[in-house]
Amino acid sequence: MYKHILLLHAPIQQFADKLSGYFVPFIICVSVSTLVVWLIIGFVNFDIVVHYFPGYNKNIPKTDVIVRFAFQASITLLSIACPCALGLATPTAVMVGTGVGAQNGILIKGGEPLEMAHKIKTVMFDKTGTITNGVPKVMRVLVISDTAQLPLKKVLAVVGTAEASSEHPLGMAVTKYCKEVSAAASHTYSVFIGNREWMKGNGLHVSNDVDEAMSSHEMKGQTAILVALDGILCGMIAIADTVKPESALAIYTLNSMGIDVVLITADNRKTARAIATQCKKCPTFILPSQKVQELQEQGRKVALVGDGVNDSPALARADVGIAIGTGTDLAIEAADIVLIRNDLLDVVASIDLSKKTAQRIRVNFVFALIYNLVGIPIAAGNAAVCLVGVFMPVGLVLQPWMGSAAMAASSVSVVVSSLLLKLYVSVHPNILHIYVNKILGNSKPLAIAEHTGLGDQNSLSDLSAFKALPS
Repeated sequence: MYKHILLLHAPIQQFADKLSGYFVPFIICVSVSTLVVWLIIGFVNFDIVVHYFPGYNKNIPKTDVIVRFAFQASITLLSIACPCALGLATPTAVMVGTGVGAQNGILIKGGEPLEMAHKIKTVMFDKTGTITNGVPKVMRVLVISDTAQLPLKKVLAVVGTAEASSEHPLGMAVTKYCKEVSAAASHTYSVFIGNREWMKGNGLHVSNDVDEAMSSHEMKGQTAILVALDGILCGMIAIADTVKPESALAIYTLNSMGIDVVLITADNRKTARAIATQCKKCPTFILPSQKVQELQEQGRKVALVGDGVNDSPALARADVGIAIGTGTDLAIEAADIVLIRNDLLDVVASIDLSKKTAQRIRVNFVFALIYNLVGIPIAAGNAAVCLVGVFMPVGLVLQPWMGSAAMAASSVSVVVSSLLLKLYVSVHPNILHIYVNKILGNSKPLAIAEHTGLGDQNSLSDLSAFKALPS
């Protein structure tokens, strides 16, 4: 997979390729023009050639001297103007950037997501398994006595059988609980398991008493799901999941970078708001997953962070899809970036790394072009420009070996510039949470898990990578 990733081009590489497509014919035309102009100058005024080519063999005919000097200037120009460095500017930075990302637990699938990540204006987080730990537990089971036709254990046996193949964390929690308290179902039933909207969409009536019971659990941040057997509503299951300790820190840091954070969930708003409140009062909005396209139509670049099968379409639709490494295979396949360490702070690190890589690519373009901009007029042997007396008084004429050396120097400069990305160090979470705790007024430090690798060096200098946090 990693070899395949390295073959994928960043969009900015298309600009370099297009520029090279115009640059090469232009240089060939300039080289031929240099040859022609020096031939004309030589035959009109041989003393100019003697001035710039004093070491020629006196026994060589004058015509041969003129032709030799004209070709020397033309070939030198071709040597110094080779677009090798221009072609290396983007792929070398992308290769080093993806390598550094992998060392920091961030698998970036090619140059396009690496370039796009720093343009993100909205990050959408899936709730279950992403913002939360994804290890929910059944807190309470209620049987609706008015309509239930089966005892509790029988209902749980049917529900456990229906959810046995589910890969969703909530479905797995229900299955685990049902196995602990009941045996497998022996009869066939038509089973509906889901929230209010799902039940209503399937023509089932949810009474006010049931709605109030669900709301009481949802206000605590729990997910309440309903169970219907053979078209009859017969039970409710309350499931709770805990918020990851680094969620608040990741969300706050993204906000401080000027990025909007959105919480998406199939849960109702009450549960979502309770989870958002647990994220240390970070500015969080609750929107349905189909809002990805809506935000994109508004001209915003959107990243989505998810881990489940149900997140896969949105991951593929988003400008940058980010999957949790412990998520489903389908989510990992659909995503552009995979967080191997299951740490939401790596979302911040991936955007920051993208920003550093984009900056490095721009620097590489400067190194690739500066030699051409400076060297081409000189390498032309003052052919066209000497007519207006720009370089003639200085007496600058490059030899072919000098042009070749300058060409090599530009390529080496680009490669060395890209290798400087290896010095990248992401902001250490312990440094960040000091500022977050101070701003949010938390006396108890946030519990941030530490990891080994390049991203865990304590460095205050890298705080400049983020928008300044208020003091």
